[in-house]
Formats: sequence, C-alpha cells, structure tokens
Amino acid sequence: MELDAIKLLALGLGSIGSLLVLLIRKRPLILHWSTISVLMGLLLIASHYFVVGYSLSEANTDTIIFAAALWLTACLGIAAFGPQEALQTVFKALSIIIVPAVIYLLYLQVDGAGISGYGYFVGISDNPNIMGAYLALFIFPIAIQNLFNRSHHWLWLFFDSVVVISTLYLVYLTGARGAALAIAVSLAYISLASRAIGPAVKVAFVVAMLIGGLALQGFFQKYESMSLVDTRQYLFILRLEAIAERPWFGWGLAADVNNSFNGNNIFPPQEKGNTLLQFIEEFGFVVGGPMFLAIVALCFTIVRNFRNRHDMAWVVVFLLAALSHSMVETWMLNFRSFFAIAFWFLLLFAGASSVRYNEAQDVRFKPRGRQLAMEQLGSLR
Repeated sequence: MELDAIKLLALGLGSIGSLLVLLIRKRPLILHWSTISVLMGLLLIASHYFVVGYSLSEANTDTIIFAAALWLTACLGIAAFGPQEALQTVFKALSIIIVPAVIYLLYLQVDGAGISGYGYFVGISDNPNIMGAYLALFIFPIAIQNLFNRSHHWLWLFFDSVVVISTLYLVYLTGARGAALAIAVSLAYISLASRAIGPAVKVAFVVAMLIGGLALQGFFQKYESMSLVDTRQYLFILRLEAIAERPWFGWGLAADVNNSFNGNNIFPPQEKGNTLLQFIEEFGFVVGGPMFLAIVALCFTIVRNFRNRHDMAWVVVFLLAALSHSMVETWMLNFRSFFAIAFWFLLLFAGASSVRYNEAQDVRFKPRGRQLAMEQLGSLR
C-alpha cells in the first residue's frame, strides 16, 4: 500500500509539473486520437465497473483512480514536453540504467542471492515470472536498440552484444514462459523487419523460432513435473467457467470469481492467465472482446506508423513483446503495477508521436509532390 501511495504521489507531481511547464511555455492542450481512444476505454471500464457492481471494493476503486491519474499525467506530459522528445529522453535514461542493472543481476545470479527455492532466477523480485517480464519488456528492447544504433564500431558492437546475450541468459534462468514468448516475438519481428536479412534467412529464422517454441515444453519445466502449458491450464479452465456463467457483460473489473482450482490452487484476483480471457470474463463478450481488440489495433497502428523509424524500433519491440506477454499474464488492467503504468504511458506517448511524425512527413513531402506534378504538367503544355 505504501508503494502504491508513492506511485500515486509521483503521478500527481508529474501532472503538476507538466501543467506548470504547459502554462510557462503557453502550449495548448491538444488531445490526439490515441489519448482520446484510451480515455473512451477508461470511461467505459469505469462505467461498467460501477454499473455491474459485482466487484465493487476499495482496492478496485483505487485502481480506477490510478487509471485516471495515469491518463491525466500522460496527456499533460505529451502537451508540455512533446511525445517525441519524451520518448527520446526515456530511451536515453534507460540506456544508462540497463548496463549497471544487468551487471547487478548477473552478480545476484553468481552469488546465489537471486535464486528461488525452486532453482529459478528471481533477481530483485520474489517471483521468476515478474523478473522475466522486467528483462523482456524493459531491458531487452533498449539493449536491442543500442545494438542497432552503435553497431558501426566494433567495440560498441561487442559491448552491446554482451548486454543482449546476458539478458537472454537471465531470461532463460527465470524459466518464465511469458518472457520467453515476448523475446521470441521480438526476435521474429526484428528478423522480418530487417532489410539486411534475405528472405531465405527470414524463413529459416521463423521456422527455427517455431521449433524452439515447441522445445520450450522440455526446457521450461515448472514445479517438478509440470510442463510449460500445465502451469497455466488451471487458470484457463477457471476463466472459461466464469465466462460461461456470465458471458455477455461479465463480472466487473478485477472480479474475484473462480480463483480456486479443486480447492488446492488459489490465485489472486489479478492473476488470470490470459488477458483476452480476462477482458471477456470481466466485461463480457459485448464490451470486453471489442475493447481488447481495440487495444491490439491501437498497438499495431503505432507499429505500422513506426515501421520506418529505426530510432523508435525499441517502442515497436516493447509493444509487440507486451502484447505477446499478455497472452500468459494479466497486468494490463492492474493500473497500479509497474508493467501497466509503463505500457499505458508508452502507448499514449507513442500514439501521439506517430501521429505527429506522419503529419510532419505529409507537410514535408506532399507540397513538393504537388509542385513536381505542376512542373510536369507545364512541360507537357
């Protein structure tokens, strides 16, 4: 609870600071299509939460407040500092942080202090899945971007390669299925999007990733004899049972239903195994299904707009990794978690940045195109 208070205080201070900058610079508060879309989604979530009423609780109401504070802080930050500049600042800061972070995590692994009782690497967390998510979502995209940015010098190439390989090694030690899936999707995108890799190599890489995915069944054994899928099938069964009881409008945000399998495996309300199933369980097919598809569409719109932005490849990798990770974890609607805060902030800033970039491209190239067309028409005459 104290950590949540600190997060909320930080969001409040961020909003106040951004508002002051906005007033000093005399910038207008412009809402982009991405921020409006997310606002409509949050209003729909809040309305559904209070109307359905099944999951009303102080903790869940606090989650709604967190979501509102997060959206307000992001909107004010976009207007005050500019989405492009903010993303570049975040990237530079994380580029500095990840190096000592990876070194420290390797130290914890060698020292044995970061190993759980089951033999998995937990690092600074108490859960290997959470540690794997930190590595796959926060460190790997930045490390890959650095590898691309500075590959022209062999010393930087070697240094960044070590960081990337170390990150992959630590992810492997966590045994986290979600992190492994996020890394696989990230590598697949990098391979397919790279112009330096030929079609044959791309096909071979994708085939290798598929074979590697099947091999995960053997490598990622969790809790004695349970395999990669076995540790999530309980959650999937519980979700389907809950959906079958209230399929159309669901149970409400973070509803604590069907959280015990055979009375032996009890899961917390926010741990539901799959984000799509979570959306349908909590908001029903009528609201939850379209809402999740809208989030996916927003992410892929940003990916499409950034496809030629090599300096923003880390944003694309993060979004794709986050979406794939959400297939086996459910943090997206837990607006108080670090993962949700990072995801929604980046989604809002990247959405606004991609819009501004495309508008700048249109302003830059379209008038010149019209001018050339007029010149050619004049020459024909």
